[in-house]
Amino acid sequence: MKKICIIILFFCYHFNNAQVKNDSIPNFKIEAGFVIPLGNLKSKMGISSTFGFYYRFKIEHNDEMDLGLKFYFPQNTKEFSYVGNDSTYQTESKSIGIIAKTQFNKYFQIHILKKPARIEWGTSYGFNFFMFEDKESPENTTGYHQNEDGVYEFEIDTNSKALISPYIAQSIGIRTNKLSLSVQYEFVPYNWLSKRIEKNFGNSMFGVNLGYYF
Repeated sequence: MKKICIIILFFCYHFNNAQVKNDSIPNFKIEAGFVIPLGNLKSKMGISSTFGFYYRFKIEHNDEMDLGLKFYFPQNTKEFSYVGNDSTYQTESKSIGIIAKTQFNKYFQIHILKKPARIEWGTSYGFNFFMFEDKESPENTTGYHQNEDGVYEFEIDTNSKALISPYIAQSIGIRTNKLSLSVQYEFVPYNWLSKRIEKNFGNSMFGVNLGYYF
Protein backbone atom coordinates (compact mmCIF):
# COMPACT_ATOMS: atom_id res chain seq x y z
CA MET A 1 0.00 0.00 0.00
CA LYS A 2 2.89 2.36 0.72
CA LYS A 3 4.19 1.89 -2.83
CA ILE A 4 0.77 2.67 -4.32
CA CYS A 5 0.45 5.82 -2.19
CA ILE A 6 3.85 7.03 -3.47
CA ILE A 7 2.73 6.55 -7.09
CA ILE A 8 -0.55 8.40 -6.46
CA LEU A 9 1.31 11.28 -4.77
CA PHE A 10 3.68 11.55 -7.75
CA PHE A 11 0.70 11.65 -10.12
CA CYS A 12 -1.16 14.23 -8.01
CA TYR A 13 1.94 16.44 -7.85
CA HIS A 14 2.34 16.48 -11.63
CA PHE A 15 -1.38 16.92 -12.25
CA ASN A 16 -1.69 19.73 -9.70
CA ASN A 17 1.10 21.63 -11.43
CA ALA A 18 -0.30 21.05 -14.92
CA GLN A 19 -2.32 24.14 -15.78
CA VAL A 20 -4.13 23.75 -19.10
CA LYS A 21 -3.21 26.22 -21.86
CA ASN A 22 -5.36 27.13 -24.86
CA ASP A 23 -2.55 27.17 -27.42
CA SER A 24 -3.47 25.41 -30.65
CA ILE A 25 -1.76 22.03 -31.04
CA PRO A 26 -2.78 18.68 -32.57
CA ASN A 27 -5.25 17.36 -30.00
CA PHE A 28 -5.18 13.67 -30.89
CA LYS A 29 -2.46 11.10 -31.27
CA ILE A 30 -2.57 7.49 -32.39
CA GLU A 31 0.40 5.18 -32.16
CA ALA A 32 1.30 1.66 -33.14
CA GLY A 33 4.32 -0.40 -32.22
CA PHE A 34 5.48 -3.35 -30.20
CA VAL A 35 6.75 -4.26 -26.73
CA ILE A 36 9.53 -6.66 -25.81
CA PRO A 37 9.09 -8.31 -22.38
CA LEU A 38 12.23 -8.26 -20.24
CA GLY A 39 13.48 -10.51 -17.46
CA ASN A 40 11.02 -13.07 -16.09
CA LEU A 41 8.16 -11.53 -18.06
CA LYS A 42 9.67 -13.20 -21.15
CA SER A 43 8.45 -16.50 -19.70
CA LYS A 44 4.82 -15.25 -19.85
CA MET A 45 4.62 -13.80 -23.37
CA GLY A 46 6.69 -12.96 -26.42
CA ILE A 47 7.15 -9.76 -28.44
CA SER A 48 3.68 -8.23 -28.78
CA SER A 49 2.09 -5.53 -30.93
CA THR A 50 0.54 -2.39 -29.40
CA PHE A 51 -1.94 0.33 -30.33
CA GLY A 52 -2.70 3.54 -28.46
CA PHE A 53 -5.10 6.49 -28.70
CA TYR A 54 -4.56 9.72 -26.75
CA TYR A 55 -5.96 13.21 -26.25
CA ARG A 56 -3.23 15.84 -25.96
CA PHE A 57 -3.34 19.37 -24.56
CA LYS A 58 -0.95 22.12 -23.45
CA ILE A 59 0.00 22.60 -19.81
CA GLU A 60 2.23 25.11 -18.02
CA HIS A 61 5.89 25.67 -18.93
CA ASN A 62 4.91 25.01 -22.56
CA ASP A 63 4.76 21.28 -21.87
CA GLU A 64 2.04 18.89 -23.04
CA MET A 65 -0.07 16.14 -21.48
CA ASP A 66 -1.58 12.98 -23.00
CA LEU A 67 -4.59 11.11 -21.63
CA GLY A 68 -5.58 7.82 -23.19
CA LEU A 69 -5.54 4.08 -23.56
CA LYS A 70 -2.90 1.71 -24.86
CA PHE A 71 -3.74 -1.84 -25.94
CA TYR A 72 -1.23 -4.65 -26.28
CA PHE A 73 -1.79 -8.02 -27.88
CA PRO A 74 0.32 -10.76 -26.26
CA GLN A 75 1.90 -13.24 -28.66
CA ASN A 76 3.48 -16.63 -27.94
CA THR A 77 1.86 -16.70 -24.50
CA LYS A 78 3.08 -19.22 -21.95
CA GLU A 79 1.49 -20.73 -18.87
CA PHE A 80 1.99 -19.35 -15.37
CA SER A 81 0.75 -20.33 -11.91
CA TYR A 82 -2.18 -18.54 -10.30
CA VAL A 83 -3.43 -19.24 -6.76
CA GLY A 84 -7.21 -19.59 -6.81
CA ASN A 85 -9.65 -19.84 -3.93
CA ASP A 86 -9.25 -23.58 -3.52
CA SER A 87 -6.19 -24.55 -5.53
CA THR A 88 -3.30 -23.40 -7.69
CA TYR A 89 -3.82 -23.76 -11.43
CA GLN A 90 -1.95 -23.09 -14.64
CA THR A 91 -3.30 -20.41 -16.95
CA GLU A 92 -2.07 -17.97 -19.62
CA SER A 93 -2.75 -14.47 -20.81
CA LYS A 94 -5.62 -13.53 -23.09
CA SER A 95 -4.98 -12.02 -26.50
CA ILE A 96 -5.36 -8.44 -25.25
CA GLY A 97 -4.17 -6.27 -22.36
CA ILE A 98 -5.08 -2.66 -21.51
CA ILE A 99 -3.11 0.27 -20.11
CA ALA A 100 -4.88 3.45 -18.94
CA LYS A 101 -2.30 6.20 -18.60
CA THR A 102 -1.39 9.85 -18.36
CA GLN A 103 1.82 11.07 -19.97
CA PHE A 104 3.63 14.34 -19.28
CA ASN A 105 5.72 15.53 -22.25
CA LYS A 106 8.65 17.93 -22.39
CA TYR A 107 10.05 18.85 -25.78
CA PHE A 108 13.14 20.48 -27.22
CA GLN A 109 13.22 22.11 -30.65
CA ILE A 110 15.90 20.96 -33.11
CA HIS A 111 16.48 20.97 -36.86
CA ILE A 112 17.15 17.99 -39.13
CA LEU A 113 18.44 18.84 -42.60
CA LYS A 114 17.28 22.43 -41.94
CA LYS A 115 13.73 21.23 -41.22
CA PRO A 116 12.16 21.86 -37.80
CA ALA A 117 11.74 18.85 -35.50
CA ARG A 118 11.59 18.19 -31.80
CA ILE A 119 12.87 15.76 -29.21
CA GLU A 120 10.08 14.60 -26.87
CA TRP A 121 10.71 13.19 -23.40
CA GLY A 122 7.70 11.60 -21.72
CA THR A 123 6.90 10.38 -18.20
CA SER A 124 3.83 8.15 -17.86
CA TYR A 125 1.72 7.02 -14.91
CA GLY A 126 -1.30 4.73 -14.97
CA PHE A 127 -2.58 1.20 -14.47
CA ASN A 128 -2.03 -1.95 -16.48
CA PHE A 129 -4.66 -4.71 -16.87
CA PHE A 130 -3.09 -8.06 -17.80
CA MET A 131 -6.03 -10.23 -18.87
CA PHE A 132 -5.83 -13.99 -18.37
CA GLU A 133 -8.06 -17.04 -18.62
CA ASP A 134 -10.07 -17.84 -15.49
CA LYS A 135 -9.55 -21.59 -15.05
CA GLU A 136 -11.60 -21.59 -11.82
CA SER A 137 -14.74 -20.70 -13.79
CA PRO A 138 -14.06 -22.17 -17.22
CA GLU A 139 -17.69 -22.20 -18.36
CA ASN A 140 -18.48 -19.46 -20.84
CA THR A 141 -22.18 -18.70 -20.41
CA THR A 142 -22.37 -15.77 -22.84
CA GLY A 143 -25.83 -15.64 -24.43
CA TYR A 144 -29.50 -15.02 -23.66
CA HIS A 145 -30.69 -16.08 -20.22
CA GLN A 146 -34.04 -15.77 -18.51
CA ASN A 147 -34.09 -13.48 -15.49
CA GLU A 148 -36.35 -13.68 -12.40
CA ASP A 149 -39.16 -11.88 -14.25
CA GLY A 150 -39.11 -14.36 -17.11
CA VAL A 151 -37.51 -11.86 -19.51
CA TYR A 152 -34.62 -13.02 -21.65
CA GLU A 153 -31.53 -10.82 -21.35
CA PHE A 154 -28.18 -11.04 -23.08
CA GLU A 155 -25.35 -11.64 -20.61
CA ILE A 156 -21.64 -11.62 -21.34
CA ASP A 157 -19.30 -13.96 -19.52
CA THR A 158 -15.78 -13.30 -20.84
CA ASN A 159 -14.24 -16.07 -18.76
CA SER A 160 -11.43 -13.64 -17.89
CA LYS A 161 -9.62 -12.16 -14.90
CA ALA A 162 -7.07 -9.37 -14.79
CA LEU A 163 -3.82 -8.78 -12.98
CA ILE A 164 -3.88 -5.07 -12.16
CA SER A 165 -0.60 -3.27 -11.62
CA PRO A 166 0.72 0.30 -11.49
CA TYR A 167 2.23 1.46 -14.76
CA ILE A 168 5.26 3.79 -14.90
CA ALA A 169 7.19 4.54 -18.08
CA GLN A 170 9.92 6.78 -19.44
CA SER A 171 10.10 7.49 -23.17
CA ILE A 172 12.18 9.53 -25.57
CA GLY A 173 11.53 10.14 -29.23
CA ILE A 174 11.76 12.43 -32.19
CA ARG A 175 8.87 14.13 -33.95
CA THR A 176 8.71 15.82 -37.35
CA ASN A 177 5.45 17.51 -38.31
CA LYS A 178 2.73 14.90 -37.68
CA LEU A 179 4.90 11.80 -37.28
CA SER A 180 6.97 10.57 -34.35
CA LEU A 181 9.22 7.66 -33.44
CA SER A 182 9.90 6.83 -29.81
CA VAL A 183 11.32 4.17 -27.50
CA GLN A 184 10.35 3.61 -23.88
CA TYR A 185 10.96 1.55 -20.77
CA GLU A 186 7.80 0.35 -19.01
CA PHE A 187 7.68 -0.75 -15.36
CA VAL A 188 4.67 -2.96 -14.52
CA PRO A 189 5.09 -4.55 -11.05
CA TYR A 190 2.29 -7.13 -11.15
CA ASN A 191 3.02 -8.58 -7.72
CA TRP A 192 2.57 -5.22 -5.96
CA LEU A 193 -1.21 -5.62 -5.99
CA SER A 194 -1.59 -9.39 -6.28
CA LYS A 195 -0.23 -12.08 -3.95
CA ARG A 196 -1.75 -14.86 -6.10
CA ILE A 197 1.23 -14.99 -8.47
CA GLU A 198 4.89 -15.76 -7.89
CA LYS A 199 7.08 -12.91 -6.65
CA ASN A 200 9.37 -13.20 -9.66
CA PHE A 201 6.51 -12.90 -12.18
CA GLY A 202 8.33 -10.15 -14.12
CA ASN A 203 7.85 -6.39 -14.23
CA SER A 204 9.55 -4.79 -17.24
CA MET A 205 9.02 -4.17 -20.95
CA PHE A 206 10.79 -2.22 -23.68
CA GLY A 207 8.65 -0.56 -26.32
CA VAL A 208 8.99 1.04 -29.76
CA ASN A 209 6.19 3.28 -31.10
CA LEU A 210 5.33 5.12 -34.32
CA GLY A 211 2.90 7.98 -33.72
CA TYR A 212 0.64 10.17 -35.86
CA TYR A 213 -0.81 13.53 -34.67
CA PHE A 214 -3.99 15.18 -35.93
